[in-house]
Amino acid sequence: MQDRLVTIAQYGSYIEAELARADLLGAGIEAMVSGQNARNVLAGVDVIEEIELQVMEPDADRAVEVLQNRTEKE
Repeated sequence: MQDRLVTIAQYGSYIEAELARADLLGAGIEAMVSGQNARNVLAGVDVIEEIELQVMEPDADRAVEVLQNRTEKE
């Protein structure tokens, strides 16, 4: 079975998504942000699509835990 990317969080801003991604990378979890290009191309226009933070499926549970711990510390 091949691993696939899964969305573990959605953000309204690219910066928020990148900060969360940095936390995941710090925990040793590879992550990617998708949807930021739509925001960049359509700057100033309301875009329905949220910016998504994605990880490989086997890392999803641990990644969600890292993000929850991050939220609790804020």
